[in-house]
Amino acid sequence: MERKDFTNKYYPLAIEASIGTPIFPETIITAAGLESGWNTSQLSLKYNNFFGFKSSKSWTDSGGKVVSLPTKEVINGQTRTIDAIFRVYNNPTDSFKDYVRLLQTTRYVNAGVTIAKDSISQFQALQKAGYATDPNYSSKLKMIYYNIKSFFLKTLL
Repeated sequence: MERKDFTNKYYPLAIEASIGTPIFPETIITAAGLESGWNTSQLSLKYNNFFGFKSSKSWTDSGGKVVSLPTKEVINGQTRTIDAIFRVYNNPTDSFKDYVRLLQTTRYVNAGVTIAKDSISQFQALQKAGYATDPNYSSKLKMIYYNIKSFFLKTLL
């Protein structure tokens, strides 16, 4: 999916998920675009997981569905493909809301995500919290943000 089309389609979900929280919708849509490959990944297309959320015992214990898929991770400075167990969502909205919920947990609060003054600062806090293994995660989000920034207001018109 083109970045413009992705942003037009999913930015309203980011806005909805962010209401009443300190998480910026621009942070959400930027991360969703990067993590889902603009909704071209199998994880987002088939399983509505737009943020690369791996599963946990609490997820499966509460009846959450999972899927095993290959993913790229940076381990000891080397990019490797590994199999991982990911969360499955009923719809994109559930994935977006879960992302916002996660960013308000202790790990992310302690890294400064919830006190960040803008999306760029939230990207840096996400990196600090270890959201992704990619050492360039924050920089990638920042580049994407500036690339899609012009679509945000147009989406709401």
